[in-house]
Amino acid sequence: MKKINLLFILVLVLAFIAGILLFWRLFLYQPPSQVTPTPIPTPIPSFSPTPTPILNEGKGDSPSQILESLKGKFPLVEFLPYETENYYLDYVAPLHLRATIKKATASAQIKQEILNWISSKGIDPQTHKIDFIPGP
Repeated sequence: MKKINLLFILVLVLAFIAGILLFWRLFLYQPPSQVTPTPIPTPIPSFSPTPTPILNEGKGDSPSQILESLKGKFPLVEFLPYETENYYLDYVAPLHLRATIKKATASAQIKQEILNWISSKGIDPQTHKIDFIPGP
């Protein structure tokens, strides 16, 4: 009988502890509140037209005026690039020409032909640096 009483008391104690834990969980326990980040309001972009500044108030921006300003550094700008069956001629930089010679057999004659073509446009060939590049 002693064993049954001891077992009965043990079951009662365990039931009491379980009841206390159940009561505590249902009525007294409050889980820790989770920290929720507060949303940061995103600014809404607003667009408004801004006036475009007028540069030089219309002075110097016509095509003819731009061409005239280029003629100082690129006097042959109206005629280049220029290509014949013997050579191809184009600007590399201001007052610097590249002449690609297509036929390597008569390069001296083609060089003279290029210088004559430049002179025919009213430009002194000595004012330009000319790179003569032999072709294939």
